[in-house]
Amino acid sequence: MRTWGLLFSALLLAGGGCATSSEAPAAPEFFTLPMTAGAADPQPDLPTRPPREGEVQGYTIELLISKGGNRVHAPTLTVYAGQRANITISNQISFIQDFDIGRDNGVAVADPIIGIIQEGLTVDLVAKPTEAPDRVALLFTIVNSDLERPIPTRSVTVAGKLVEIQLPSLVFSQMAGSSVVPAGVHSFLTRIPGPEGELDLTVRAVPVALPKTIGHAGEPLDMTTAEATKVPDVEASAEEIMRRAAFERPQAPETGWLRISLLRLDAGKRIKKPSHMQRAELTRRLTALSPETLKTFVIPAGSVSGTEADFILQRSYVRDYDIVQGMGTQINGPVVDTFRVGFEATLVRDEEGAAVQYGWSTLQSMESFTTMLGFAADIVIDVPEIVGRTGKLALRADANLTPVADLKDGRSIALLVERVPDP
Repeated sequence: MRTWGLLFSALLLAGGGCATSSEAPAAPEFFTLPMTAGAADPQPDLPTRPPREGEVQGYTIELLISKGGNRVHAPTLTVYAGQRANITISNQISFIQDFDIGRDNGVAVADPIIGIIQEGLTVDLVAKPTEAPDRVALLFTIVNSDLERPIPTRSVTVAGKLVEIQLPSLVFSQMAGSSVVPAGVHSFLTRIPGPEGELDLTVRAVPVALPKTIGHAGEPLDMTTAEATKVPDVEASAEEIMRRAAFERPQAPETGWLRISLLRLDAGKRIKKPSHMQRAELTRRLTALSPETLKTFVIPAGSVSGTEADFILQRSYVRDYDIVQGMGTQINGPVVDTFRVGFEATLVRDEEGAAVQYGWSTLQSMESFTTMLGFAADIVIDVPEIVGRTGKLALRADANLTPVADLKDGRSIALLVERVPDP
């Protein structure tokens, strides 16, 4: 599990003075894709194996990405066993990130600096053979990011001039893990939340024989294998999937699914301690609690240790101002920073059994203060207050419920992990 230092420690971010360097402040780090499946080592309990002598193994991978039961995308590609398959469907959005201070005949000029944000969907897959010929091991990462619109603006002082910059916020959800699925069968991998609905990822990995690749030192391609091998028509396969009138129900894993839900409870309905129960009792509890479901993830119950689910809000704010002190005080421009809050859950398996380690954080308040730097004009800085909690919930029954945190308004946050036959 990742370090909680940024996301889930309860902390107070303060302005704490202003930079006095003539150098431009470092640009804030906006959303970047996390570690991909291709870079991740297989988990110890994932039964993969290296290709055998003389075996040239590949897979045609069909992805079905749907929202609310409707297909959104259905890409298909063919890769070698162990080769990273990456599909990205994205938009790039420009925004005014900052201003660069220049001089024109001794007059300070503020030129806009244009930043780029990428939003969209990225699916990263690695398929590997297992000891069972009818099973395929998958390492996967799926990330969905959405830019909140409209992008908020802030009037700031740059070199004595009042200009506007944009402070974008991104919402992104991620699922990273491993699973063993039947070869040639549509298998439900995961469900992740998004701002406009949940996304379901279904995958089918079909084993195919592929030609050998070019070897070291310019070794020629072995075309004998290539001529004898019939690789499936990838484009036709994708079109066939899209033409199906009814959604083909994916095969359920033998172990069922784990549904991980973050709940919000009204004041007076707080959960005091962790509890483990069967489904009938859970139904009675939920009827009494009437919780609001904030976010839900679904993963195969047989997922290996280390499978991780995240839902994160990344928000920009004006943390400070960069100034130059000489004959007077000149404001070079704002120092824009970002913070992240949200929810993270990681499946762990150890000698005590299966459990979910979790972390949760939220923006408790965002105070804006007006201050004066030397003889410069009044400027406004933001001071976010973030609170967070971490914990571990043992999976001892079909339904496992634990309190997470109490909110300032009297409501509370709880975590529910269920083993369900149908997502």
